[in-house]
Amino acid sequence: MKIRRVLASLAVVAPLLAAVPTAAAAVPPPPANRDICKRPGGYYQHRQDGRYFYQCDNAYRPYRHRCPDGLLFNEEARPGPVCDWPDQVYTHGPRPAVTALRAEPALYDPDKRQVTGLTAIMKQGLIGEKITFTTMTGVVLCTATTDKPGGFNAPGPDTISSASCNSKTGLTVPAATLLRGYKAVYAENSEIAHPDQATGSIKRKS
Repeated sequence: MKIRRVLASLAVVAPLLAAVPTAAAAVPPPPANRDICKRPGGYYQHRQDGRYFYQCDNAYRPYRHRCPDGLLFNEEARPGPVCDWPDQVYTHGPRPAVTALRAEPALYDPDKRQVTGLTAIMKQGLIGEKITFTTMTGVVLCTATTDKPGGFNAPGPDTISSASCNSKTGLTVPAATLLRGYKAVYAENSEIAHPDQATGSIKRKS
C-alpha cells in the first residue's frame, strides 16, 4: 500500500519539477541561497509550510513548488522527491498549526465609493492562501492570496505573509456600514492550518 502511495505521489510531483524556469525564460532566476540549498540539485522542504518545497539547481538557486492539495513534501523519502500523505511525513513546520491573522487599517473613498488597502497579515507565513475581505455584515469586498513580503524568492526567513486588495468602485453598501470596519477571513481547515478571521478598521479618506 505504501509503495503505491509513493509512486502515486511521484506521479503528481513530476509536472511540478518540469516547470523550473530555464535561462531563456523571461522571469529572472532567484538568487543563490545556500541556507536553503545545502547542495546543488537537492530538494528541501519549506521550513514553515510542509506543502511547499524547493528544487535547487547547480548554482544553489532555489525554485519553490507546492505539492497537490492534501499532500506534504517528504524530504526523507527514498526514492524521492515525493509529495506524500501527511502521516508519512516529518514536517519542519507545526502540525496542526494555529493560523493567526491580523487585519490592517483600510480607507474608504466617498467620491469613488471604494475601500482601499484591505490587508491581512498571516503570522504563520503560508503562501498562496485565499483571504476573503468582507463587511462586518458579510458582504464580500474583494479576495486576495497571501504572498511573502518582498516576493516569493525574497531572502530572509519566511515568518509572515500578507494579502491585500481594494474593493471595486461604486459600492452600493452604505457608507455607515463600511465605516464599521471589515473582516479578513481564512477558511481552509487542514493538517497545516485552521480557519481564522480578524477585524480591521475602515476610516473615511480625508
